[in-house]
Amino acid sequence: MNRKLLDELTSKCALALSTSERERMLNDLASILAFVDQIHTFPTEHVVPLTHAVGTGTTRTTDEPEPTKNPDLLNIETTEFVENFYLVPKVIES
Repeated sequence: MNRKLLDELTSKCALALSTSERERMLNDLASILAFVDQIHTFPTEHVVPLTHAVGTGTTRTTDEPEPTKNPDLLNIETTEFVENFYLVPKVIES
């Protein structure tokens, strides 16, 4: 971790740090990175992966359009409504 990298990170995150905060941030990030480097030195060749009590499969639903349950509940100012669906203007140019 160096000052140039910290400047890039704070700029992208829109952070304004004082001089003392910058020094503290540099020290903290250096400590974190040193700890991660230390973790990578541990031998893990014979470590068995953990099992989970709850299944780890994703529970995705199909992405199918459905009619609006109660159009009167929505406060949408639109004039185009076809077969229980609101028609919205195209926002992406092709």
